[in-house]
Amino acid sequence: VVTSIIVLLSILPFIRNQHWVFRVPDFIRPQLLFLQLLTLMATIIWWKDVSYPFLILFALLICIAYNCYIFIRFTKFRRSNKYKASAKHSKNVKIISVNVYQFNTEYHRLVDMIRKEQPDAFLTMESNQDWENAFQELKDEYTDFKEIALENTYGMHFYTKLKVHDIKVHYFVSDDLPSIEAELETEDGYRFIFFGVHPPPPSPTEEETSKERDGDLLSVAKRAKKHSLPVVITGDFNTVAWSRVSILFKKASGLIDARYGRGYLATFHANYWFF
Repeated sequence: VVTSIIVLLSILPFIRNQHWVFRVPDFIRPQLLFLQLLTLMATIIWWKDVSYPFLILFALLICIAYNCYIFIRFTKFRRSNKYKASAKHSKNVKIISVNVYQFNTEYHRLVDMIRKEQPDAFLTMESNQDWENAFQELKDEYTDFKEIALENTYGMHFYTKLKVHDIKVHYFVSDDLPSIEAELETEDGYRFIFFGVHPPPPSPTEEETSKERDGDLLSVAKRAKKHSLPVVITGDFNTVAWSRVSILFKKASGLIDARYGRGYLATFHANYWFF
């Protein structure tokens, strides 16, 4: 029964339905792989003591093989030399992107981290008016900024030391879901486009379907594709690297997924230790 449930959860994301029931299992694929390996070990240990349908065992092995195939691309074994820096390029640019969790009140911890790490720019998501107030002491260093204080967990703040040629806010799918676009210039004269995004996730507590998330991400991807300058997109995508929308996003934007060969880098709410 347990194996059947695990196999079912592994299969649901293949169904092209945008309801959260079909999309959420994509988020827990690493945990599912762990459970798949656990049930396989249990099957081997207690093989003689249980009646085990071979069809379910075969499905379990297929799921394990597929998940291993997915995750191998995020290891150093699949690191590509295809995208090497050209002979002419800017100095390194350091950007911090963080979802602060709106109800977190430890403002000083992030402010201290910014002062310690000294990024060229930093983007915050879920930042409301209280967070904006906390950032005021950083404005001596970060003289250019865009502040969108919202109380709906979709506030966004962007601060930078780099030269700003243009900065704007987009509301692609809803008037309370902002995305930031900025044209920046490095100290040594290289221009690039920066996007900060935070679409809503499909979940029983947020959006019933992934329509808004997918629409927001693909709108950003299409806009990025039109730029002739290099583009960097960061933020809280509320998706994972192997999801269908991530693959579409990569194709539509023409950008490089920095996770390939480096780790899938997915994060969960810091209080959910079991994930």
